[in-house]
Amino acid sequence: MDAALQKLYPEYVDFKRVRCWLIECHALFAESTLNHHLSVRGLRLIDCRNRTLVAAPLDSHFVALSYVWGHRVEGQGPQIPLEAGEQPRTIEDSITVTLALGYRYLWIDRYCIDKGNVEDKHEQVQQMGTIYSSASGVLVATSGKDPTAGLAGVSQLRPLPEVDARLPSVALDDPRTKAISDISKSTWATRAWTFQESFLASRRLFFTKHCVVYICNRHVRTEADVSNAYPLHRHQLGTLERVFLTNAASMMHTMHIL
Repeated sequence: MDAALQKLYPEYVDFKRVRCWLIECHALFAESTLNHHLSVRGLRLIDCRNRTLVAAPLDSHFVALSYVWGHRVEGQGPQIPLEAGEQPRTIEDSITVTLALGYRYLWIDRYCIDKGNVEDKHEQVQQMGTIYSSASGVLVATSGKDPTAGLAGVSQLRPLPEVDARLPSVALDDPRTKAISDISKSTWATRAWTFQESFLASRRLFFTKHCVVYICNRHVRTEADVSNAYPLHRHQLGTLERVFLTNAASMMHTMHIL
């Protein structure tokens, strides 16, 4: 039973499959985020290979992170370079995911905005919409209430569902439906700021305890799909369909219908 469950509920993220979704999306649709970030003044990115903060290279693709800060600690920001193992789990996992998906650069607000410089902070915050829309993909941390929770299936196993072995047959719930429920009920989804970050993105990777859910502006993919020929139906997304797959009149209207 465990082997069958692990196939339906993989304990770790299948990065090869997830990377294929991104490659397919970039190949099928003409619009590209490459060099869109050039319009962002003073953009800084985390170089995940060296764990340093750098000015955005001219030819760089990058991914961004959307997560819940939790209790904000005022004062000096994170120390650069980012020492391995000393960052909150969500940050460490995001660096791992960035490299595993074939990217080098990562944008995280707390690290890439100089909050000690009032002018720079104001300028970068004003450009956050462009930053998220320019990212090749946005990693969404749906677990927990702060950055210590991590991205499910990266550094921590995703739990298998509990099954009573005494039963002759077991009808398991669709992990994709469970994943959508995880997203909708997450602390992340209750924050207008973080929800807006994902709304502005073109490609989103939601890390849930059941599977990764990929939502671009046209398609939905999950690790639990039998194949790309049998994806999750749009109606199964519920509210998320209205937000990400339907053109809303405005962001305020979208937040209102939630």
